Amino acid sequence: MAVNVGKVSVHTRCHATEIGKGEGMKQTLLLILCAVLMGCATTANYKAVLDSWVGGDINQYISVNGYPDNVVPLPNGNKVYQWSKSGSFTTPVYVEEGATIAYGGQTIKYGCITSLETDSTDRIINWQGKGNNCKAIKPKENGKLEIQGN
Repeated sequence: MAVNVGKVSVHTRCHATEIGKGEGMKQTLLLILCAVLMGCATTANYKAVLDSWVGGDINQYISVNGYPDNVVPLPNGNKVYQWSKSGSFTTPVYVEEGATIAYGGQTIKYGCITSLETDSTDRIINWQGKGNNCKAIKPKENGKLEIQGN
């Protein structure tokens, strides 16, 4: 998604699951491929993305990220805009060759609530991210950033 001012948010996903016995090489190759193609998302990059919006206009942020899931008016006249993303995935089930032991099949839940506080002039003055999937990938060559979980 392209946008002005070098700020953008695109939802991407790069998950790592638990590595079971005998599956380490496949999982490692998959993670390397994912890292090479997309870059792995980090909370530090997420912080950099949102820090770059402080002082910016909430309407421009909305044009990049879509409408918020919730808007909360505060007693001081400010507003908090919230975006929420969540999901889950199930790890594959593996059975040891020649054994009756199976492992895997766990459901992993992930999510992130991104909250932006604005003043009476619609300027972003503060932000907060809550959840286990508030991450973003590294900036692209053109300086644009991509957020995951927003």
